[in-house]
Amino acid sequence: MLSILYFFLGTSLGSFIGLICDRFPEKSIIFPRSHCNQCGHPLRFFEMIPILSQLFLRFKCRLCQSSIPYRYLFLELFCGGILLLYFYNYLDFGRTYLLFFSLCLTIFDLKNKSYPLLFWILGTLPLLCLGNHYLTFSLGISLA
Repeated sequence: MLSILYFFLGTSLGSFIGLICDRFPEKSIIFPRSHCNQCGHPLRFFEMIPILSQLFLRFKCRLCQSSIPYRYLFLELFCGGILLLYFYNYLDFGRTYLLFFSLCLTIFDLKNKSYPLLFWILGTLPLLCLGNHYLTFSLGISLA
C-alpha cells in the first residue's frame, strides 16, 4: 500500500516537472491554475490525476478534444518509477534528487533548446549540501 502511495507521489512530481518545463521562465508556475494549452479551459480536479485522467480522457481535452502530448504520460510514469526505486532502497536521496533534477533539465532543454541559468544554479545548490561524492558533479554542472 505504501509503495502505491510513493508511486503516485512520484507521478505527481512528474506532472509538476512537466508544468515547470512548460511554463518557466515566461509564465508563473503558480498562477493561473492548470489549463488546456489549446482552449484555456481550467482543469477540474478529476482531470489532474496523474496517468489515470489521461487514460480516462483518452489523451484529449474534455472540451476541445485537442491532443494531450504523450510526453506527460512518459514523464509521470518515469518519475513514479524513480520514487519506487527510492522506496525500495535501490536509490539514495541524493541520486533520486539528481535524477529528478536532470530529468527536468533534459525536458526543458529538449523543449526550449536552452535552460535558465538561475534554474540550473538553484538546482545544483542542494547537491553541494548532500556530500562529497555529489560535490564533483555539482561543481562540474555549475561550471559547464
